[in-house]
Amino acid sequence: MDRPEKRDKPKLSDVAQAAGVSVSMVSRILSRSMGNTSASDEVIQRVRKAAKELHYSPDMRARNLRMGKNELIAVIMPLGVNYSISIYTELLRGLVEGSKDCGYDFIYRYYRGNEEEKKAVHAVQKMNIDGLIYAPNPYMPMVDEIGDMLRQLVEHDIKVVFCMERFNIPGTLYVDVDDAQGGALMATHLLTQGHRDILYIHHLMRRREEAFLQTAAEGGATVVTVECEDFNLQNGIDVIQRMVAKKQRIPHTIACVSDVIAVGVREALLASGFSLEDYAITGFDYLSFMPLLERPFPSIYQPAYEVGRLAVNSLLRAVSGERVASVSLAPQLMLPSK
Repeated sequence: MDRPEKRDKPKLSDVAQAAGVSVSMVSRILSRSMGNTSASDEVIQRVRKAAKELHYSPDMRARNLRMGKNELIAVIMPLGVNYSISIYTELLRGLVEGSKDCGYDFIYRYYRGNEEEKKAVHAVQKMNIDGLIYAPNPYMPMVDEIGDMLRQLVEHDIKVVFCMERFNIPGTLYVDVDDAQGGALMATHLLTQGHRDILYIHHLMRRREEAFLQTAAEGGATVVTVECEDFNLQNGIDVIQRMVAKKQRIPHTIACVSDVIAVGVREALLASGFSLEDYAITGFDYLSFMPLLERPFPSIYQPAYEVGRLAVNSLLRAVSGERVASVSLAPQLMLPSK
């Protein structure tokens, strides 16, 4: 009598093929470790139906021991009201382009404000991920609380790469732009143009601010500093309107911490009856709208797109076991074409 043919135990890849989705998606759906994935109810039902028809049963021991890779990367990024005119649009584009065909699924969590940022890190901490790419708040007021959660990820061998900002957490990497170099570049430009009486409008970016002030002071310039509340056009307007209302002297050289604030400054000067011909105004970030301005101004280009691509590359190499070093890219002074 012939023996019945022995059938191999169905694998995750069999379920994935039958359901028409990735292996990592099947793993998350069947283990209920869904995190922030965008799987629809229809996809979830299709996967469960395929698993049932194939008589698939997961290897619980292997899953609990977390052997191998999970093929899942988490990304945390800010999403504010000015996101469309932010370097983070370029950063996101670099992350997406850099992750194409890499074999990993990417889960994106966005935050607005401090509490949402903390919740995003906490949510990612509970996910079954291989790595995290994190673009944090430049100031990160809850650095101790969030830092504890990140340290726990590192202790569990989860690779963490910071984007645009860096924090001193052992075992993590960063890919950013040398902010101090950018601040020094702008101050040097103004000094070479003969400007020695400068209004500096800043917000949060301390390395940028310190380098600007130090370079300006070494060049013999006097700098008046004013801090605004956010990186938006209205804050640039508010600074000038307050100075006008208080009859404060406004230096004819105004360096701004961002391009958007610089545009607000120009609008407020015009509305207050001043001539832009009398003012030298500079920005920072060299955002996409800069070439479209009728009167573009000097700015510092930050290669955020390259940061995104490099962050993905660095993280994937670290996950695969390579020794990877942190990287700080160089900014570039962008001058209006004459």
